[in-house]
Amino acid sequence: MPQRFGVWSLLWKSPFSLEAWQDVGPGSFSRMWRYLALLISLAAVIVTIIVQVGMLRVVGNFKQQRWWERNLPDMRIANGQVTSSATQPYVREFDDFVFVLDTTGATGDLDPKYRNGILVKKQEVIIRRQRAAEEVRRFSLSEVPDFELNQASVEELLNRVLSWLWLVVLLGYMVWLWVAKPLQVLFWSLPLLIVNAVSGKRLPYKSLFNLGIYALTVPLIWDLIGMVAAPNQPWWGWVSVGIYVGYWSWGLLQQHTALQQSARQQ
Repeated sequence: MPQRFGVWSLLWKSPFSLEAWQDVGPGSFSRMWRYLALLISLAAVIVTIIVQVGMLRVVGNFKQQRWWERNLPDMRIANGQVTSSATQPYVREFDDFVFVLDTTGATGDLDPKYRNGILVKKQEVIIRRQRAAEEVRRFSLSEVPDFELNQASVEELLNRVLSWLWLVVLLGYMVWLWVAKPLQVLFWSLPLLIVNAVSGKRLPYKSLFNLGIYALTVPLIWDLIGMVAAPNQPWWGWVSVGIYVGYWSWGLLQQHTALQQSARQQ
């Protein structure tokens, strides 16, 4: 059967076109790898835009609200020691977090009542995080280069981060997808091999793999929507898995239907 659709046509037709699904299975393996490259590239660009827009909003609010000036004291680290003009000990409590600055030595450790926090001492920083268990880390400032922490310096740092963040996100997400998505197809191809065998049609594995790549489309769109509409919601990911398996199973049925129609015509 000749291939009827190019990779762009397959992209637009993936959610609903029976003909596209029937075309994918017996189609060439190389075309589906080109399709996967297109899908990953588009997804990476969209994620990069989402992250960059979000960061621009965060940085904009930080500058407009003068967040550092209102919440934290100016500090300077020179020769491995912290100095500040703020009255100490300086304690700033947030929702589930505390920041403490005390270079006088009066505060030896974070108060046990704080589950999460940072204590900046004259020559040391102590960080406490409470997850499954309490985790406390201590960092010496002896090897830290000289720098200042204030509203202006933090704004400058954020601007630098924004200048290259998009490239890191783009390349990082593309690499992640190139690893994760083929592995996803390989993993779910195992139970679908059983379905294929039980059905009696015994499609070649190449066809199953082609369908597995094509079935990534709608779940990936769903995942991108979730990044904006429902971030950090575990159930969104489970729905994505269900959509993926459902589309792949549906595609498998379309191959069987196409085979039956071809047999009747012969």
